[in-house]
Order: sequence, then structure tokens, then C-alpha cells
Amino acid sequence: MKFAASRQVLAFSLCFLLSPAIQAESQLLSPFKMEMDKSISYGDSALLEDNYYGKKRVPLKNFPIDSQYPTWLENIKADLDYKMSPLKPWNFSQAQDVHSVYMNIIVHIGTIRTEFTETQMSGDTPITMDFKAQCQNVKLTLKDPKTTFTANITPNNLGHKIQLVLNKSDIQWPQGAWQVDDFTCTGVMGFEHKVKKEIVKSLQNSDKIQNQLFLALKEQVLEWEENLNKTIFNTHPIGEDLSNFYSYINPTHLVKGTTDNDFHFTGHLHFRSQNIAIKKSQQKILKFQSPPSSSTVKGGAVMTIPVETLEVLMNEMLKNGNLFSKFTSNDIDGFRDLMQSESNRQRVWPDLLNYTVDDLFKFEMQMIQKPVITEVRNDGNNGLIIRSN
Repeated sequence: MKFAASRQVLAFSLCFLLSPAIQAESQLLSPFKMEMDKSISYGDSALLEDNYYGKKRVPLKNFPIDSQYPTWLENIKADLDYKMSPLKPWNFSQAQDVHSVYMNIIVHIGTIRTEFTETQMSGDTPITMDFKAQCQNVKLTLKDPKTTFTANITPNNLGHKIQLVLNKSDIQWPQGAWQVDDFTCTGVMGFEHKVKKEIVKSLQNSDKIQNQLFLALKEQVLEWEENLNKTIFNTHPIGEDLSNFYSYINPTHLVKGTTDNDFHFTGHLHFRSQNIAIKKSQQKILKFQSPPSSSTVKGGAVMTIPVETLEVLMNEMLKNGNLFSKFTSNDIDGFRDLMQSESNRQRVWPDLLNYTVDDLFKFEMQMIQKPVITEVRNDGNNGLIIRSN
């Protein structure tokens, strides 16, 4: 059985209402195959949006700066605040460039220290002097909007997961982009002015910190990969939040389609109803009788499930008295026109003559015998038509 669905295909009409009764549980596991066109599932979808921005503190290794004296920066941390352009994770084995929409960096340097020995002559007598100087809690802020981080990433489909390979990255900021807060040092008077100048110079060249930020952002790509797979290959609730009925979709495998422009997921739909009128909990596992073929429907998402899935669900609802629908006369096209004609009311139901056109009627419909599905087809508008006897 195949049907076309919109981007919200996960909330399709399989999410039926079951009512509470005895404390027991009924479960149904159904396989599915969902074919998707890449054009409707690029990385800018709401499903993946949270993967592309965030705030993170990363430790950096100690490193020296170019100075007249040997000077080391120690106990360094960088606060990253970023948003990246969307990745297209379905373009498997194709390298693609992403860039920062914005990238703010604050570098906290716990300690800047220098130790050196200098020998000077006093007449014919050499005098050796040991110098020690130290600065603490130095803060540098990068807020220039022209700062950019770029990365070249290749998504690979491993079947059970998507792998992201970071091929290269770069970070650039314009001259004067770093703001260094005032700080003081101990040991050598005036040392902080020289240190500040050397720090800014070192950062503007970016080589001293670029490699470390590359490693930090490489780790971030690994996190993107982990979060991406958690988002996709996870058990997701579908449908509305109903009091006694729970439905989930669990994609387990990703397969490249028959063309370069499509792919499909396979996995299980899990339906679980609580408090239904059965003596003990039960579970039914369905299977495809034969491997589902590719759909001929193009330009959307197509999900294939066994017809038995619908039959079992509808039978469960029938046993519990849940195949019903509530609606009012306002929901029926033409009902108001009917009420405006006395002759029509007389022919349809004479008792309607006792009511006015503005009276509201409430209706309930309920199936009283086991349904037999005779037809399942598309309605031509991304919907599903089910016929039963």
C-alpha cells in the first residue's frame, strides 16, 4: 500500500483514538518504507535547524607569542557563539561548503608570563639580571561582523548513520577585529603595554590560534554528526498527544534511491494503547509480504506500509468502541441550506420542522461491525482515502 503525503507525513491518519478501560496494553509494530525527494528535505528544515547554532566553551592549548622576550599564554579558553549556514546532509559523497552566518569569539587567557635572564655590562663588570613578569585574567573579544568561518564537509551515508567528514576549514577576521580589555601585570613596570601589543599582533595574524580553533570546530562537526543522527535515527512521537494512545516512528536505515535525487528510510511504526478492554497485554508484529517497490509518485514524500497495519488498528478500535466521529451541523456542507427550506426538511426528516435554521445539531457516528478494507488510494491532494465495508 502506498500513499503520498506532505512534509508532515509523520502525522498521517494512522494516529487513531483509543479509549481507556482495563489496565492492559496492546502494541503493534509495523514496518514502513518512506521515500523522499532531496528537494523537500534540505538541511534548512525545521527538523535539523537546532544543529547549526549554539554557544560553546572550548579549552585551548598554551602557546607562545612573538615577543622580544619569551612569553607564554596559559590556561586559555574560548567562548564560541555561532550560527552556521545549513548543511545538505542528503547530498551523499558530495563535498559542500558551509559558512558562519555570525561568529563571535571571546578568548579568556588565565595567565601570561615571561621569564628571562639579561646580562648587562657595568664598566668592565658583567651584571646578570633575572626578570619575571606575569599578567592574569586577560580577556579578548572578537565582535567584528566580517569575521567568517568556512568549512568544507562531505556527508557519507553509512546506512545506519550519516557520517560528516570535515575536509578543511578556515577562519578569517579583519585587522583590528580584536578588542583587548585593559589589564595589569606584576614584575616589570610597563610590561602590560608591550604584552598587549604583541597579543593583538599575534591574533591578527591568526596562525597562533587558528589551528586550535580548527581542532575545536572539528570537534563541533563531530557533535553535529552525533546530533544529526540522534535527530534522524531516533524514536519520534507522531500524531497528537492523546490520553491513551501513543504512536512513534523509528527510522533505522537510510538507503540511496534509484536516482541521485532521492533516498528512502526504512524502520518501524510503533503503536501502543493503554487501558484497553483486554485481559492481558499483547503485541502484534507485522511484516511486508514482499519487498515494497519504488513509488511512481514524484515531488513529495511517499510512505509504504502493509495494508494489515490499517486493518489491525481499525479492528482494535472497533473492539474498544472507538471507531466514532463527533461533529456538528456546522461541519456539514449544505445543512444550513436544508434548514432554510421547509419542503426539504419535510422530505428529509419531518421533525426538522421543529427547529430553526440557527439551531446547532450535534452528531456522533460509530461503526458497529468489523471493518474490511476494500480500497486504499491517494486523494490527489497528498491525502489518503480508505474504503471499508
